[in-house]
Amino acid sequence: MVVAGDGSQRRYLRDLSKILDLCNVEFTGAVSPTRWIALYNDSTYRKRFRPMDNQPLSIIEAFAAGLPS
Repeated sequence: MVVAGDGSQRRYLRDLSKILDLCNVEFTGAVSPTRWIALYNDSTYRKRFRPMDNQPLSIIEAFAAGLPS
């Protein structure tokens, strides 16, 4: 699993993944637009956790890349 982006919950999620002993979790931090394209191409599923935006551009981009959300 790749957790991309940076924000107030990044450290919490990274620590939680260690506590839960999750394997194969990558925290990328901030991601350039070029890297986003590579992440989309390497993905089979995408989920965005941001409740304050009811139609975020990243979901539209994921749909355009052919990914379910």
